[in-house]
Amino acid sequence: KQDFQESDFIKLRTIISNEKANYYLAFHIKSHHTFMMKKINFSGNNDTIFKREIDFCNNCSHRCLMHFYGFLKKEKKIIGFIYQYLSNGPLNFFYESHQNQIDDIYSIMSIIRIFQGIEYLHKNLYIYRDLKPYNILLDNDYIPYITDFDAIRHPLNDQDVNFAEMTNDLGSSLYISPEQYEGKNISYPTDIFSFGLLAYFLLEKKDVCDRDEILKNKELSFKIASKNMQRLIESCIKLKQSERPTIKKVKTFLLKEFILRYYIEPHIKNYIINLKKSDIN
Repeated sequence: KQDFQESDFIKLRTIISNEKANYYLAFHIKSHHTFMMKKINFSGNNDTIFKREIDFCNNCSHRCLMHFYGFLKKEKKIIGFIYQYLSNGPLNFFYESHQNQIDDIYSIMSIIRIFQGIEYLHKNLYIYRDLKPYNILLDNDYIPYITDFDAIRHPLNDQDVNFAEMTNDLGSSLYISPEQYEGKNISYPTDIFSFGLLAYFLLEKKDVCDRDEILKNKELSFKIASKNMQRLIESCIKLKQSERPTIKKVKTFLLKEFILRYYIEPHIKNYIINLKKSDIN
């Protein structure tokens, strides 16, 4: 991690702009590498929001999270962030444009990477709060990364966290949990709910039709997901937080899926067959 000046870069184009920040594809003159520059718009309560993102970037790093390279500064004040540029865009755009080319191996790999990122956050006492395909970006090799860290919070027992910010500042995304939607207390199971819907999207290559299917406890329709993954998804999207699986339980489901998958099992079978042949010889 290092400090950067705006003059260290050439802004190639604007990626996106909103009331919180402007995002640029930026060319670093010295290293000849491209990065994503996130420049803060200092208005309203953005100062508070970005203090949390600054704290997170200073203290956390994981291979499944978009890599942070350093702060953009002006006269020693932080005015932005320099992140890894993930050139293939959001996960949902990729699935919409390449639906017939994506196999279940890629989907399971993506689910496991996203889980590992969430597991890391929970171990470090963070709730992501806004897990959805749009916040998962793909690098040049189509490897998925969790991005967009300004929504991350500590649980409500942290005295620094404002209750209203924890519950009501994320809009009405299909992927937010019932407790977020209703403005109630949230905790780690909130991410588990969103993870379940994201796993459904990755395996079935479509969103759940609407929130009513979930809020009325309607059974989801599955065509691709294995029985094991169906059970995982259905347990993750329980309406009550207490009924959703823990991170440890989710890991058990994923490990079972990994072991039982056809692209792992043949290797085990071949290994056993070769062992038997060598014994005979």
